[in-house]
Amino acid sequence: SKIVFMIYKVFISSRNNDQLFINNTLGISLTDIRLFLKNELEKEQLFGKDFLEIVINETFNSDTSNDSYNECLKQIESSNYTIALFNGNSGWAPPSIDKGICHAELAKALETSQKQVAILNVSDYFQYKTEDSIQKQRDDLFKTYLDTLNKFNNPLKIPKDELNETNFKLYLLQRIKDLILKSIENRINIASHYFKLNGSSQKQLEWKGMRFEARNNEIVSLLTKMV
Repeated sequence: SKIVFMIYKVFISSRNNDQLFINNTLGISLTDIRLFLKNELEKEQLFGKDFLEIVINETFNSDTSNDSYNECLKQIESSNYTIALFNGNSGWAPPSIDKGICHAELAKALETSQKQVAILNVSDYFQYKTEDSIQKQRDDLFKTYLDTLNKFNNPLKIPKDELNETNFKLYLLQRIKDLILKSIENRINIASHYFKLNGSSQKQLEWKGMRFEARNNEIVSLLTKMV
């Protein structure tokens, strides 16, 4: 049986049914691409043990209801890292809500932690059009929101002579691996910084001489400051 010693939960946000458009040919959908990414990324191991959980809305059976919209946002809150694949489409929304689900997911992720979010612009490889006026309003709102976050603009670039559906998936997979690795490195560095700031190595030695109640009070005090 597999022994899991750490889970790093990564949410990949994107449209579902929009199809690749490469070399003037329609290809697989973003759902197919995300399922490929989930399958490949969850094969990665750390010291021989599984550690990545890739969350996509196909894994929790989202639909177009208010409950589903809110469930997507809950999944964002419980994730360690969010990667948004932007193809120009803000996504669906329940009636009376002006933010498409892709817009709402990204906003929730940035609200939770700006350091734990990445946006990959894949719009060069899609041909997105809509005649729905309400959807156009949502898309314009999303683009305006993204324009204010230009430091997150991170286009996926594939050499023209290598541009095909298979290479799109492989290039995207590698970029996402790099992003996840960087996010884990950042977390380790931040944790190390706070560990040193709090003099935790010395505290550990002091705790050995404490009774249970005193040790418990000290731990609660330190965690309260961190939280």
